Amino acid sequence: ISGLADEEQAKKFKETVVSFAGGDGTEKNPYQVANAEQLNAIRDNLQASYSLISDIDLSEWQNWNPIGLETGFSGTFNGQGFTIRGLKIGSGKIRSGLFGCVLSDGKIENLHVITSGIYAGGYTGGILVGTNHGTISKCNVEGDIDGNWWSTV
Repeated sequence: ISGLADEEQAKKFKETVVSFAGGDGTEKNPYQVANAEQLNAIRDNLQASYSLISDIDLSEWQNWNPIGLETGFSGTFNGQGFTIRGLKIGSGKIRSGLFGCVLSDGKIENLHVITSGIYAGGYTGGILVGTNHGTISKCNVEGDIDGNWWSTV
């Protein structure tokens, strides 16, 4: 289970079956994401459609592992104008950001992300996406990125 701050959180996550607040993952009926655990569970199905239904606070997650870091996100993510705040990435991961990599058929829209600090090391980095090949629209970000990096969004 990647994306968790430590082994204790990983153990707790494994013991808990994460279900979304609604939806079936299709474009017409996206999975509804209401909390940090559900946001983290997106990495288990990178091709589905998702929609935020509330603001999310990630401040208790010490070192977020970007969604789609290895294989890329090719689904859709509609923030519906909500905010994800408190994003922290402290280990200089390649493609640092809320999403590590968005593929050409991936789409992120209507989202506001506020970071508490991202360290990109010598890699690509962004607050929203580390490496983007997809579509990002109507999104905004606030915060700091530190390190010797190539910035995306």
